[in-house]
Amino acid sequence: MQGDKLEIVNKSKGNLARFCASLNSDRRITILETLALRNRCEASIKEIAGISKFTVGKNLKYLKKYGLVKGSFQSKNISYCIDYETLEDLKDLFDAFYNKLVENRPKTNSEIASCINKKSI
Repeated sequence: MQGDKLEIVNKSKGNLARFCASLNSDRRITILETLALRNRCEASIKEIAGISKFTVGKNLKYLKKYGLVKGSFQSKNISYCIDYETLEDLKDLFDAFYNKLVENRPKTNSEIASCINKKSI
């Protein structure tokens, strides 16, 4: 039973890492914002986002690979939308990660300063 729990934890961390990696491009973020504004997208995304069609297609494939968007790129037509169910799952993963990081954070500036001023061993 312990092994099953460890596998789930590692899978969650992997999903969180892939989610963060999928957002490490300002172009991908722009594409997601554009999709959110239009609630769907076709070939005109390059006009709105100011990105070449090739770059849009390449980044959409990446976003699709990690489940943030769903749709297709067929000949000259691009048809994608945000996968809000996956986005919500990833938000929950990130929220849990964030909460774990800050649950024991220092409460005062002096506690933070004492941590910063400690010499490394």
